[in-house]
This record gives sequence, C-alpha cells and structure tokens, in this order.
Amino acid sequence: MISQLETAADPRRRLLERYPAEARSLVANLFLDAARRGVTDPVIVVGAVTAEGRRRWSRWADGKGKAIADTLVAYPTEAVDYAGWAIAWAGLPNDCRQAIKAERGHDYRLAWLSKQPATDAQVRYVRQLGWTGEIASKAAASTLIDELRSGGAA
Repeated sequence: MISQLETAADPRRRLLERYPAEARSLVANLFLDAARRGVTDPVIVVGAVTAEGRRRWSRWADGKGKAIADTLVAYPTEAVDYAGWAIAWAGLPNDCRQAIKAERGHDYRLAWLSKQPATDAQVRYVRQLGWTGEIASKAAASTLIDELRSGGAA
C-alpha cells in the first residue's frame, strides 16, 4: 500500500501545482476531509470538493476562489487521481501515515542540509576528530561526525 501512495505522489503534485502556493493546503484538506468522511469513490470526492470549494471560495472578492474551483473542472483526470490518493491516504492506519511523514521530513531536511555550508562549529569539531579533507555541507559534516565518533574511517 505504501508504494502505491508513493507512486501516487506525482499525480498529487500535478494537481496541487496548478494552485497558488497559498491555496494548496486548503485544496488538499478539502480532499482529505471528504475521504475521512468515508467517501470511497474518487469522482464523488471531486464533486464534494468542487461544491465545498465554490461555497467557501465565493467569499473571496478578487475572483481567485472561482479560478481555484474551476481548476478541478478543467483538469478532471488530475482531480480524480488526487482524490484516489486522498482516499488511500485516509485509509492508512495513523502510525503508518506518521511513519511516511517522518520519512519524507527526513528526506527534505537532508536535501536542505546538503545545500547549506557546514557551520564553523561543525568544521572545528570534524577537525578535532582528525578529519583533514573537504567538508562539503552541513549534511556531509553531520555524517562525518557520526562516522568519526563511532570509530569509522569516514
């Protein structure tokens, strides 16, 4: 089941990327709310989200709300794919969802740390542990520290 959810990440991104960043969490939560209420047909989920979205977004004076709801209508395949993901996600046990979230969070943190230069404190500590080579990033420094402290040759 988890591999199917991970595979479903691409359709999810396709739909959500059509929305402004500030609207993505609202759209995602509308889909998840419908799935958590027990709706198991993706087409019905999309209909519920479209109706609820139009109701909520009609209060936005700048017309952005209508455009957001219209996106679901304009991209029905992507909306149904996303609804399928939401149904599968809502059907997972909580501990499984939390494990997936933690794994994703770790991956995102590691990617971010890989782009950041090592801190002065990390560089000093790695040098104290005997490393004389290059220290490419915060992530690399962290790995070196773990390996050198455990007696590894890094």
